[in-house]
Amino acid sequence: MGRDEIRRVATTVRKMVELDAMDLDIADDLSTLEGACKYASYALSKMLPGSVYTYGRYLANGERHGHAWVEVDDVIVDITATQFDAEVAVTIVEKASRRYVKYVEGAAAEAFLDYPDEWLKKWVAMSAMRREAENSVA
Repeated sequence: MGRDEIRRVATTVRKMVELDAMDLDIADDLSTLEGACKYASYALSKMLPGSVYTYGRYLANGERHGHAWVEVDDVIVDITATQFDAEVAVTIVEKASRRYVKYVEGAAAEAFLDYPDEWLKKWVAMSAMRREAENSVA
């Protein structure tokens, strides 16, 4: 998968998370998506073919923070690095980036989530209801 396609999917998921993060109670700050990395990255891993949900540490301002992201092909895709120091909504870097230290991935990383599939089903249903309401107004 090319980086343009990866960025397109990641940007779409980021926008979806921004719309619904407060209603789903997964973000402490909507402008940066602080606190939403686990669920946002999990959602991205389900929507980006061939990607793997990953949990580890992110280096920002000389400190390491617990963080989640997605890996696909030879890159890391992070849609919530804005909660630290990233200036762009979607960060795509080589897996060799020293900012990211992987601890676990895939099913082992998903163990850090509380009921991930139930959360994802709730989000999909809520998004569908929002779209239906928007369409009925239009």
